Amino acid sequence: TAVKIVYSADEDTLNNYFEKSVEPGFPAGIMLVNEVMYNTESGKPEWIELVNVSGETVNIKDWSISDVLTTPTKSFITNDDALLQPDEYIVIAKDTSFNSAHPGVTAKVFFTNFGSLGNTSDGVIIYDFRNGIIDSLYYESTWGGGSGLSLERISLEEATNENTNWTTSLNPKGSTPGEPNSILNVPDYERNDLVINEIMFDPGEDNSEFIEFLNLSGDS
Repeated sequence: TAVKIVYSADEDTLNNYFEKSVEPGFPAGIMLVNEVMYNTESGKPEWIELVNVSGETVNIKDWSISDVLTTPTKSFITNDDALLQPDEYIVIAKDTSFNSAHPGVTAKVFFTNFGSLGNTSDGVIIYDFRNGIIDSLYYESTWGGGSGLSLERISLEEATNENTNWTTSLNPKGSTPGEPNSILNVPDYERNDLVINEIMFDPGEDNSEFIEFLNLSGDS
């Protein structure tokens, strides 16, 4: 941006020109919080997964991350160029013990101190290089997750802070760092695929109540 002022009666023309370079920040929502491991098993680190939904390559150099409660800890994710392709996942972990806790992760993994995530409630905020908020999540343990089980986002189109947009990971390992969330692999069941077929509501002596279900879907 350059500005030049011309005034015929000006006695000092050396200060009539000003030039400044301005680098615009990134729009909110181009990178989304996609999975959070906030309640870890003993000896394993907390971590957050992000996904690039911008449709373009994004450089996260000098981006930051912080927790929310009670005293936020904010740190750079990386001070180096880090280009993320469209739909690419990255993981941000508290420390390098992530590598042994989750071997075989092929996504980019960054290590930084983003505070300590609460097991009942807390949040995560992602900032770009100019401290503009790109995405933020404030979660409650009632949304899902648990000891060794991550909190997974269901839809990238729905709002980050919609509690119905999060669920407990269904992966046998308890989480899916650097991979599509396990909820995306669950088939869309139709009504009456599984039906209640029999009920014992008034059992005889020394017997128990029970409910029988029947799979009518033609699939497992």
